[in-house]
Amino acid sequence: MLQVPLATFFEPGSTVDRQRSPDSLELIRLFGSIRDPGLRRRILTLVQEAASRDDSAE
Repeated sequence: MLQVPLATFFEPGSTVDRQRSPDSLELIRLFGSIRDPGLRRRILTLVQEAASRDDSAE
């Protein structure tokens, strides 16, 4: 259903661990406080592009 290996939820440094990091939680909190839908979309696009570049570097 989630299209990720089951081990992802148990490995140290997994996606789940990164999502629980203080930086991730702060980003989620602050993103939720942005009221302008256009700005939220632009920020989401920026983060998606940064993540895709990071993935290609590995």
